[in-house]
Amino acid sequence: MDASFLISEIGKNKLRFEKKYKDKFIDVVGHVGSIEEEGKGSDKSIVIDLVGSKGRDNPFSYISCHFSIDQLDALLELNKRDRIIVKGVYRGSQIFEVGALSLFDCNLILTP
Repeated sequence: MDASFLISEIGKNKLRFEKKYKDKFIDVVGHVGSIEEEGKGSDKSIVIDLVGSKGRDNPFSYISCHFSIDQLDALLELNKRDRIIVKGVYRGSQIFEVGALSLFDCNLILTP
């Protein structure tokens, strides 16, 4: 499903969204907004902010996708605005979450 749809759904009713998607894997289609490294040592990961088809119309309109560091080589091939499909698990609302939502244990399903 499109990242914009998921962002819209969590904005409409967070409680319903949590009940429907918490602890489930979700396939999300979107565009790379940014790619950053996060954490240190064994906690290091790569985070891609995924933007939907509607773009980033406010500071919170993206999905943070967390990848393990062992996927670094594949992720280095990506560029900002590339259209990708990501599969990740939604673990519910996170403390200090900046985007609309976060997906963890992500895998890249489709690359440009």
